Amino acid sequence: MKGARQEELEKARKDIVIAEANYRSAEASYRQAREDTETLTKLWEDGGFSKSELDRTKLRETTAAETFEAARGQAGKTREQLSLLLKGTDTEIIAMAEMDIKETESRIRQLQEKLSKYEIKAICDGTVISINYNLGTVINAGYNIADISSGSEKYVVCYVPKKNIMQISYGQLLTIKAAGEEYRGEVRFIDVKSQYTPKDMQNSAMKNKISVKVKILLPADTPLKPGDMVIVKS
Repeated sequence: MKGARQEELEKARKDIVIAEANYRSAEASYRQAREDTETLTKLWEDGGFSKSELDRTKLRETTAAETFEAARGQAGKTREQLSLLLKGTDTEIIAMAEMDIKETESRIRQLQEKLSKYEIKAICDGTVISINYNLGTVINAGYNIADISSGSEKYVVCYVPKKNIMQISYGQLLTIKAAGEEYRGEVRFIDVKSQYTPKDMQNSAMKNKISVKVKILLPADTPLKPGDMVIVKS
C-alpha cells in the first residue's frame, strides 16, 4: 500500500538508462547493416561481388534487425515498469492481498480454537526421561510425547530392534547393569507399534533403525536415578 521503495525507483531508472543505451547501439548497428546490404546489392548487380558475400551481409542485417527490435522492446518495458512503480500498487491487487490476510486470519482462529480443545497430560507425577518428538513436530491426539519416570516406581526404558522383539515377553526378568552393580528388573510394558529410535536414545548401532520401546520395572530400593544410563541384558 505504501508503493515502491526509493531503491526500487532508482534501480528502475538505471535499467531505463541501460536499456536505452542498448537500444541506440542496436539501432546504429541495424542502420549500418542495412546500408551495407544496399551497397553490396548494387555492386552485386554490377558483378562486383559474389552472391555468397551478399547473402552473408543480408544475414547480418537480419540479425541486427532482430537485436534492434529486442532492444526497443526492452527499453519500452523498462519505461513501463518505472511508470507502474510511480503509479503505485493497483487497487485490485491490494484488495486481493487484503482478502488473503482475512482468509489467513480466519484459518489461524480456527487452528487456535482447535488447539484449545487439546490438553497435554502426564500419566503420573514424575521426571521426564526421554522425549519422543522434536520441538515443532505436529502429532495427533493420543500419541506419547515423552516418557516419564514415576515418582513412586522406577523403570528402565530401552529400545529393542524390531527383529529381536520376540525374545522379550511380559514378566520376563532382565539384568540391569550400572556403575559396576547389577539389578534385576521385570518387563512391564512392550509397545504395540514400532518406531524409529528417539534421537536422544540413538547410538551408532540403532541410528535410523526401527525399534520397539520396552519398560522394565526396577525394585523400589534400587539406587538408580532418572537419567542414569544402564546396560540391559537378558
